[in-house]
Amino acid sequence: MALQLWETLKEAIVAYTGLSLTTFFTMLALLVAIYHVASGLFGSSDNHQRARSSEEEMQPLTPPVQLGEVTEEELKQYNGSDSNKPLLMAIKGQIRMLGVYMQRSWIILLMTACVLVPVYVWSSPIFELVGETTEISKAAGEFAVWMLPQLFAYALNFPIQKFLQAQRKVSVIAWISAAVLVEHAVFSWLLMIKLGWGLTGAAITLNAFDACKAALEKKIAKLSPATMVKIGEELQ
Repeated sequence: MALQLWETLKEAIVAYTGLSLTTFFTMLALLVAIYHVASGLFGSSDNHQRARSSEEEMQPLTPPVQLGEVTEEELKQYNGSDSNKPLLMAIKGQIRMLGVYMQRSWIILLMTACVLVPVYVWSSPIFELVGETTEISKAAGEFAVWMLPQLFAYALNFPIQKFLQAQRKVSVIAWISAAVLVEHAVFSWLLMIKLGWGLTGAAITLNAFDACKAALEKKIAKLSPATMVKIGEELQ
């Protein structure tokens, strides 16, 4: 079933784009890599400018901010985009909390991924319920089950990227994305075109792409016992 859908997809790609499959997927992989690198660069630049603006606004304050004036409640209000958060943590001497919040995000997102697993497993009847044909529903359902590893890889990837961007370590994200791009392009060609595995090869490549990215970025972050402290409050 999946192979039939793959053959139909190949014919559609060649007919509508006029490109060979190798050229099409190479260009697609390049666009994905450019997106990841550009989003990291622009996101870091924007955060850096906002952080500098915040620092300039805080300089005239008198008396100067003293150690310990930032409360735990203020720290908990961080939503991942507030440029004042690193400054607040530095003032309170809680730089290490950046990693702790990241690891707590892992726990929350992994639990969310577990909740979403039934949607992947039962995607075939869900597609049929919304009016999709039986053939496509079965093929899509199989592919969704194969993509379960990517769901959990996303739960690890997103917090790590925010963790690195908050420290302006964009070069790490850029180099990892470039390295994984090579792996993605080579294995897409090998499994999908050379060996003819179709959507099965696509699933293997995508899962390996995100797993490698999560593993490489994880090398930057170390686990901390403080992650589990008051985790119940974070879940609320």
